[in-house]
Formats: sequence, structure tokens, C-alpha cells
Amino acid sequence: MNIIIGGDMVPRENNISLFEEGNIEKIMGKELKDIWNSSDYKVFNLEAPITNCSQKIKKCGPNLKIAPKSIKGIKLMDPTVVFLSNNHIMDYGKNGLEDTINILEENNIDYVGIGRNIKDIKKNYIIENEGLKIAIYNCCETEFSVATNNYPGANPCDVLKIWEDIKNSKEKNNYVIIIYHGGKEHYRYPSPYLQKLCRKMTECGADLVVCQHSHCIGCYEVYKGRTIVYGQGNFIFDGQDNEYWNTSLLIEIDLDNEFEIKYIPICKTEEGTRLANEKERKKILDLFEKRSEYLKDNNFITQNYREFSRKYVDNYLQSCHGDNLLYKILNKICFHKLTKKMYSEESLLRILNIVECEAHRELFIEGLKDRIN
Repeated sequence: MNIIIGGDMVPRENNISLFEEGNIEKIMGKELKDIWNSSDYKVFNLEAPITNCSQKIKKCGPNLKIAPKSIKGIKLMDPTVVFLSNNHIMDYGKNGLEDTINILEENNIDYVGIGRNIKDIKKNYIIENEGLKIAIYNCCETEFSVATNNYPGANPCDVLKIWEDIKNSKEKNNYVIIIYHGGKEHYRYPSPYLQKLCRKMTECGADLVVCQHSHCIGCYEVYKGRTIVYGQGNFIFDGQDNEYWNTSLLIEIDLDNEFEIKYIPICKTEEGTRLANEKERKKILDLFEKRSEYLKDNNFITQNYREFSRKYVDNYLQSCHGDNLLYKILNKICFHKLTKKMYSEESLLRILNIVECEAHRELFIEGLKDRIN
């Protein structure tokens, strides 16, 4: 008995007609299709609502959706369950989510990770076979998609509640798998916080934690006998053509061999994905192992993340100015160094205090939501 976990999946312009036709072999290639179909249980993250709704929610970043006719191909992939707890599932609001639920239920496709409010969320999906029970728990970072007391959406990773959820799942099941949609895009290592979070998940009973969302293969560690994968890459998602998006992993769990975990390298194609050839497979897995070795150095995570943040912090500061034409003109005149000139050390300290201090951050978030709504 085995389970195959796929990463992010969104039918796009390059393969939408193939999904509508149900031509899975052309989307995946014969070799990968055969491996996929031979698995007892197949799961992946459905990275967008299935809807014709045109009313986008207010957010930063792209609004994604999947054409309802694509359901033919999705159904033919025979997923055991699809994960819906991600940062795009609410891109078209309540109507988009309702359409998704209705289409999945009409086609007898199980889903997990969303609800019509925070109390209604289906957090676990249980696989049961010959007395063996495996719980798959799906949650995500807090972005524009999470459910609230009065609004539908994805299952947020609430650190005040998730530990109890995991412990309860472990008490009732033989194994617990966490599918966590979070982490920084195009960063192949965990942040210090992400590592702490995932390690705590394993301490509470998770046998495997898989971090999706980063759109790239990251690394893994075995912590106290349990595996954490920090980024597996996409499954079928044509978004960009670069070193991050072009290769990915499927994760196979062999339940007949005491939860043995294996990795299946795949490569993006013009129409979907395919099984990596032997040369590609070796390179992908060698780099995966090499990055994972770095995690054994206790100082690596902090030092590497600090270097990454130095390159990225200006992007955040610049993004706060949005489409301000005057800012763009002045920034060009200043050879793209306006951001550094605009923010004094005192200003940066104020920003740091707002986002770091719990009381200030909570108040700031609530005020921003009120302004937007």
C-alpha cells in the first residue's frame, strides 16, 4: 500500500484543452501516468478555485481560477483527496469557493482544508485500509484566503490550536501527515520560524510534514525520527520558466515498509509534467541531498536566511508604494536607490516595532482590514 503526494496543481492556458479532453497521458507522459495510476492513494494541492466567477477579491498578487470544464481531466487523475488550504482558494470569494465545493462533490472528489467558516473547516482526511489509519491534515499560512468566524476559506495554521489538532489526530490514527501550504517562494531552505514550526508539528505527533507553496524543490531533514520536507515544488502548474519551476518532486510513502519515504523527480513540460530521465533524476536528487546536508549545521539556517532577507527587504519596502507614479519616476532618477534614501534608521525601527510587537501588529492588521473593507 502506498501514497503519492503531488505539489501545486493548476490547469493553465498551455494544457487547459487537454484537461477538458481528459488527455492525462499527454499532460503527464506515459511513464509518469503509469506510476501515478499504480499508486493506491493519490493526493495533491489544488491551487485555485474551480469557477466561472469573475468577481475577484481584493488582494496583492495574482487571482487564479480553474475553468470548470477542466474537471474532466482532474477527475480522470483519480485523486483520493485534493488539498484546498492554500493562498489562492478564495481568489474569487464565497461564490468561487461554493462553485469549487459543488463541482468537486458532483464529481465525487473528496477535499480537505476548507470550510464555510472557521468552525466548519474539514481539517483531516482519513485513509483507512486493513485496520491501518492515516490522517492527512491540511493547513496554510495566513494570507487572503483563510476562514474567519463569519467568512469561509482555508484552514489557518493557528499556533494556539494546531498542536491540539495534531495530538488528537495521532491518538486516533496510526500515522499523521501534515500538508502545510507556507514558506517563501523561490527559497530552498526553511526560515528559522518555519523550521521551529515544523519540528514542533513532529513533536506533537506528525510522522511527515510537507511544506508546499514555495514553487521549488527545497531540502529535508529527519528530526527525532520523523521527516520534514521543506518544499517539493509544483506538480502541474505552468507559471514561470526558470530553475525553480522546471523541476519538482512527488513524494511516495510506502506503508507496507514502515512508512518509508521515497522521492520521484519530475520535470515541467510545455503541456504539463513528465518523469525525469536518469540523468535529470540523479542531478535533482543529488542537489536535494546536498541542500539537506546543510541543515545539519545549526548556524546555517539563521545565517543563510539573514543573507536572503538582506536582498529581499527592499522589495517589501518598495511594494508598499504600489503603483505610485511619482515614486517610480523618482526611483528611476535615483538609480533605483530611492527606498534606501526614504527610510531613515528611525523609520525602519518604527516599522520593525509595528510588525514585531504582538500588540502593535494586531492593532495594525485590524486597522488595515478596516481601511480596505
